[in-house]
Amino acid sequence: MKEVELAEPWQRLLAGAIDRILPIIFFILTITVGANPRYARAKLLWLYDSILIIGCLTVLSFLWQAVIMSRSGQSIGQKILRIRVITDTGENPGFAKYVLAREVFFFAVLLSLCGLLSGLGLGHIIYCAVQLLYLIMLCRKRGNYQTPQDLMLQTLVVKV
Repeated sequence: MKEVELAEPWQRLLAGAIDRILPIIFFILTITVGANPRYARAKLLWLYDSILIIGCLTVLSFLWQAVIMSRSGQSIGQKILRIRVITDTGENPGFAKYVLAREVFFFAVLLSLCGLLSGLGLGHIIYCAVQLLYLIMLCRKRGNYQTPQDLMLQTLVVKV
């Protein structure tokens, strides 16, 4: 593998924030349009069409994000900050490793575990502990700034 420059922790955190802001904007837009009393009293059919369109845009943004993550190893936020995910051999991790395992599976397991332990009052503690571990690992230069997902899937986040 050729020599690569690792992405800084702030770049990874900012890219993650950008990736999460887009769906939040669509959600807020949907709630704002749907909760506006002026629209509700008018009984306009286009209002429901607007909510449906915004919902479809949200789903399309998730699908688009998955496609570009699979093809280039970059999410929208990572493209903006010029960083990308590669395997330890320098290749693009692809759909299974990047989207399914790194994004979907890891957080599904974490949230499921937290949900199961919420009855014992441990759900929030486990979630916060994992997030704290994530931040600590992200700031360890000696550990190549690798997070639990990176270690599990043998990936690195590098500057483009």
